[in-house]
Amino acid sequence: MNYDSNEENRIEKIIKKIKEINPSKILIQSPIGLKNFAIKVSDELNKIGIPTIISANPCHGGCDVAFSEAKNINADLILHIGHSKFLSKHEVCTLYYEYHYKNFKPLEDTLRKAIPLINGKNVGIVATIQWIEMLKETINFLEKYEINGIIGKKCGLAQHNGQIIGCDYSTAKIIEKDIDSYIVIGSTFHALGLKLITEKSVIAIEPFIGKAIDIEDIAKKVLTQRYMKIQEFKKAKKIGILICLKPGQKNLKIAEKLKEIIEKNNKKSSLITINEIENIHLEEMNFDAYINTCCPRVSIDDQYMFKKPLLLPSEVLIALNYLEWGKTIYSLNYLHPF
Repeated sequence: MNYDSNEENRIEKIIKKIKEINPSKILIQSPIGLKNFAIKVSDELNKIGIPTIISANPCHGGCDVAFSEAKNINADLILHIGHSKFLSKHEVCTLYYEYHYKNFKPLEDTLRKAIPLINGKNVGIVATIQWIEMLKETINFLEKYEINGIIGKKCGLAQHNGQIIGCDYSTAKIIEKDIDSYIVIGSTFHALGLKLITEKSVIAIEPFIGKAIDIEDIAKKVLTQRYMKIQEFKKAKKIGILICLKPGQKNLKIAEKLKEIIEKNNKKSSLITINEIENIHLEEMNFDAYINTCCPRVSIDDQYMFKKPLLLPSEVLIALNYLEWGKTIYSLNYLHPF
């Protein structure tokens, strides 16, 4: 095989586990960035006589497991690469393979850039699943600068101590009272999600591009944008309420409750099922605004891609005067405000 030893070991571990399950056909699912790895895994499985089909569809997290896709091709196992377990129930047997980066030396250079940005001596350290094995190295590095790194125990949807997910920052929140600021190893995307629910400073560490930034200004811009969209929503008369069909994002009861509230406030509404929230899917429908009961991060991060307001349930309640505007609306329950 032409793989480096690390990748070869990864594939051997996957094959060993799959042999224990003994499936007749596998659907291999992975996010952008790991598609080529998925192909290599598929090639090796095919060599030993295990049929595979690779999904080219987007995969945005452990909430996005391709049960319907697997059923359509009669696969009895989904190999879900790159994310940790998210769902409590599975319609098709699912094997999660968490893709962890290890011994990534350039991380130290990026952390060094973060030192001048850190407030205080007690720092909460969290990471996305890919970087979870670099938490200990981060603590050791910060000790050289007399900074105490603190990692929260796993809770919420996290499968590891210190792990954060785009929609769940429980491991960060439980240590909030003990720290002066946060370091997020992974991406600006994940750091922004944390900053929206904390008053503490948050520094984003992006190891692959060597970037370390305080996320404060980005968060302020996002909050300003969200407030403006809430004001636009108040003028809307016809509302589309989006219901995602992804297993970890389907919130039908919340959508139905919002429809009741919308219509009590003299606005018309329709329930709409959707797989991928994209402007091209919404543009031709004659709605003044939309409510997103799917992935909350689509509204927060991608509003600029949509011509109409795309509000979260908590934001809708602000627009209709059930809640007051404030940072607390982006708490851990911002998708389930009832």
